[in-house]
Amino acid sequence: MRNFAKSAPMTKFTKHTAFCFAHGITKKAGAALLCALLILSALWSCASGPVTTKPRIVVSIQPQKYMLEQIAGRKWDVICLLPDGVATTGFDATITHLTNISGCKAYFMIGNISLEHAINGIVRNTYPSLKLYDNSEGLSLITPANGSQPDPYTWNSVKNAKVIAHNMYRSLSEMDPDNEGYYRRRLTRFMHRLDTLDTEIKTAIDMSKKQVFISEKSELSYFARDYGLRQINTLPSGHSADSVAKVSVNLYSQQWPDAMRSVAEAITGSTIVTGN
Repeated sequence: MRNFAKSAPMTKFTKHTAFCFAHGITKKAGAALLCALLILSALWSCASGPVTTKPRIVVSIQPQKYMLEQIAGRKWDVICLLPDGVATTGFDATITHLTNISGCKAYFMIGNISLEHAINGIVRNTYPSLKLYDNSEGLSLITPANGSQPDPYTWNSVKNAKVIAHNMYRSLSEMDPDNEGYYRRRLTRFMHRLDTLDTEIKTAIDMSKKQVFISEKSELSYFARDYGLRQINTLPSGHSADSVAKVSVNLYSQQWPDAMRSVAEAITGSTIVTGN
């Protein structure tokens, strides 16, 4: 006679099989029943467990994402239409980019960039309930002498960043008034960091005594205005491109403070500053 006491312990499958036979249920029907029970268990866990999904805000560019995250903190997930380091010029928004907006509570626009002009109508028609906020409100815009549209590169300025951050704070507080104090405290800390960054840049430029710098794509007009500099995009007479050192600064990176420091270092080192 077989000694059942020494048999291997029943696995989940053998237990399930025993249950089926004991109740006159076939293996196939039993498997279906077990599957149904597992699904119901999962649904019950989802329904009874804590909801951890945070509300979402979509922004246009990575420097803007960096700034908003300093204020929104853990209260919001910030989604960016443009990948890190990708320029706005010539960027074609795909269906994938636009579907990222789905489920977002608001779209924070940086203002005046070609991407936003291109998708504005589509966004308004596709997501009519989406709240739209213009982060450029209150900025003193620069209009080039040979152009009719304002210079769109407003984020390349520490002083402008302060205005943009205040706009973000007001919008967040409007959408989520219960956490206004939280946003205000984070804004204050961010303002202190911006003041420190501004001082670092100003000190470096003052020590170098530089007044003119070259930017191949003319994306630093607001930076130049902040520190009393002149931006040009052509080489001075008597200089060749090979005779002047170049440094590449990505102005579309989420590492925005580092980009601003790199611009200052490039200027003080008598180099050509290129855009993305």
